[in-house]
Amino acid sequence: VCTLPMIKGSCAGIFTQWYYDNDKNDCIEFIFTGCQRNANRFDSRESCFQRCKKEKLTTSAAVITEGICLLPRDPGPCLKGYYVRWYYDNYENICMSFVYGGCKGNANRFKKRTECEQHCVKKTTKVTRASELKIRTIPAEILPVLTSTPFPQCAPSNCTDLLCPY
Repeated sequence: VCTLPMIKGSCAGIFTQWYYDNDKNDCIEFIFTGCQRNANRFDSRESCFQRCKKEKLTTSAAVITEGICLLPRDPGPCLKGYYVRWYYDNYENICMSFVYGGCKGNANRFKKRTECEQHCVKKTTKVTRASELKIRTIPAEILPVLTSTPFPQCAPSNCTDLLCPY
């Protein structure tokens, strides 16, 4: 609706209407003649903004791009071809190649690695799998024993006893 052109019409009527100008990101007043219309025509500036600002926000390029980068690799169900494409792996924070079959799939598919990197790599934080985390344990016998504390409410104790009411 909001990307349609403004149409004045060719009849003899004079009706004040509003249309959304996508380039100006604004609702503009115009005289509608009463015929040859499209859906980018509103009775008030408020109704124009209410419809088109909402639509513009939900189709924001940044939101779309971010969502694309979080989609999984999807080669599609077809075997129409053998196309090397690139997808963003948000666990590894890199763009990786895969074979696209030629139909369907999803939007996390780029013809060039540089295109994938421009859209995704710098915009998404690397997600670490729990299995990749390295947990170190320190034996209790090498932990220091506290002999004083900067908090008078907490009595000195062995570091393995980390309970304090504050």
